[in-house]
Amino acid sequence: MINIYNIKILFISFIFYSLIGWIIEVIDQFYRQKKLINRGFLLGPYCPVHGIGALLMLLLLGRFYNNTLILFISSVLICTTLEYLTGFLLEKIFKARWWDYSDYKFNLNGRVCLQNSLFFGLAGVIIVKFSQPFLMGLIANMSTNLLNIICIVLLLMFCIDLIISFYVICSFKNLTNNILKDSTEEISSKVKSKLAKHSIFFRRLIMAFPNLKRGVNKIKKNIVNFLGLVIK
Repeated sequence: MINIYNIKILFISFIFYSLIGWIIEVIDQFYRQKKLINRGFLLGPYCPVHGIGALLMLLLLGRFYNNTLILFISSVLICTTLEYLTGFLLEKIFKARWWDYSDYKFNLNGRVCLQNSLFFGLAGVIIVKFSQPFLMGLIANMSTNLLNIICIVLLLMFCIDLIISFYVICSFKNLTNNILKDSTEEISSKVKSKLAKHSIFFRRLIMAFPNLKRGVNKIKKNIVNFLGLVIK
């Protein structure tokens, strides 16, 4: 049996559950908005927060494999805490709320809600008792070379995606701040260039996180007022 603490196993598990989390997010948004939306911060089909949550459950709760109740409750606590802290940090760093459960019953500051927490508990039981043993079985049948190739390819793709997405998000966040530092001509050129270069990525972020629209509209308003630009 392959040791779960092996770094390659952990990484593949992280990517696997990030992909599963992305699929669930896309299905949920399709149900709510009746259209396909690429959820998450990254360009690729994965949501790292789900992967991190899954790894935490596997590493911390594996010992409760035979105690479903404790496994469920512990998964609720771990993932709800992770979601709250993630939402809080993102708001502080990027000055925007990326998701909002204020309209849900039994929510805490709009960052977490009872409905999601119960889902996390169920997910923890499924991951520890069913999906991870299945994934480990698949990996156990791979040769060492194949496992290494898969890890290298996935790592390169993930790192490239992370760098590009982080740069775009930082550009998105700093757009308003940057226009206060340059002269009018420099500002105009910089804004036009940035919007032209990253417009596709900006639109993807706006679609993935509708609550960012208020921040985008504020940026547009500031640019229009300062430069007389009309950004559509």
